[in-house]
Amino acid sequence: MRLVILGGPGAGKGTQSQKLCQQQSIPLVSTGDILREAIASQSDLGLQVQPYVEKGELVPDTLLIEFMRERLLQSDTARGWLLEGYPRTAFQAEELDFLLEKLQQKLDWAIY
Repeated sequence: MRLVILGGPGAGKGTQSQKLCQQQSIPLVSTGDILREAIASQSDLGLQVQPYVEKGELVPDTLLIEFMRERLLQSDTARGWLLEGYPRTAFQAEELDFLLEKLQQKLDWAIY
């Protein structure tokens, strides 16, 4: 199962995401977690996003899409995944559609 869960701050995305992931045995894919891990590991993408994160600025969509591509190619996502709080913009949603098409995956549910 492939899910997206969206909502404003304090809407309960994190709580519901964790429950759904446990119930469905799928990984939670969080952009915040991905960015923190990339920065900590000093990966090429991590070094590119570090200045934005340190300044509290939004990471450019093109970089976020690349992070999503890398994450959704990992073996633990074969049975499905849940994206929490992503996509945030219409452009990100469009790019996610293109990415899923390239990966030959489909989105099963979007929850708001």
